[in-house]
Amino acid sequence: MFPKKISLSSLVLAVALVAAACGSDDPVATDDSGTDMELVDDASMDGDEMDDHDADAMDDHDMDDQDMEEGDSHEHDHEDGVTSEWPSEFDVPTVNVDAVAEEGGVVELSIGITGFSIVSGDTSDAGATEGHVHVYVDGVDLGMFFESDVRLTGVSPGPHQLMVELAAVDHSVLAVDGSPLRYMSEIVVPGEVVEADVVIDVVIDESGAVDELIEAEASIGDLVEIRVESAVSEELHVHAYDHVLDVGGDGVAVLRFEAEIPGVFEVELEGSGRQVIQLTVS
Repeated sequence: MFPKKISLSSLVLAVALVAAACGSDDPVATDDSGTDMELVDDASMDGDEMDDHDADAMDDHDMDDQDMEEGDSHEHDHEDGVTSEWPSEFDVPTVNVDAVAEEGGVVELSIGITGFSIVSGDTSDAGATEGHVHVYVDGVDLGMFFESDVRLTGVSPGPHQLMVELAAVDHSVLAVDGSPLRYMSEIVVPGEVVEADVVIDVVIDESGAVDELIEAEASIGDLVEIRVESAVSEELHVHAYDHVLDVGGDGVAVLRFEAEIPGVFEVELEGSGRQVIQLTVS
């Protein structure tokens, strides 16, 4: 039984795309049971920045109030980016997710965590290794959850980047040496992937640079796809839209989003600060 439910009406796709998954219209549900999630290296994902765009992401993706159970919103009574250090006397937690994705956009998650316990939101005497989880899909914050079974709906077909973040009862993000405890994995939702209106290919060499700045144009309402092949681990950031993508893994990483905001936008590598794309939307 999965009582928690969140609707995603226009989900941004920020995924490490496997060639075999791209364009797949396989109607069979995918089961990633027993997938150990990788602890994110804070060098490639800045903790403060992910928190800074949480509220905007919630607004941009039109979460319906009836789909958000009380206590699930990220309207916390603390400043964004606040972390609490994981107690050094305890082993760092590990996260394992059983994910079942069905055609039609339903994804059921069963989150298993060792060394950390999920407790009710009204718990007042929680220990140092107790709290709740924050769930992200493709960099979009879906809120906080107080149980291990999570049901997502409206997730578009194709591969997606899933992130689970551990938080204390005071809503601060748990961290080790300042690096948030965030665990990354992938899910694939069956169905036909919509062809993008604008495709931008980026190749990043061993020095973390591109041959030249890429200038691209899109119209309002276009589906933009940025495909990145990188020899270095980095985080790609689309300014103003606040979309992020981890690059540098095996294969091609792909970021897909709807061009909804007019203007001229920088797309840069957060670690080096190098701009790789100038995107004009009109």
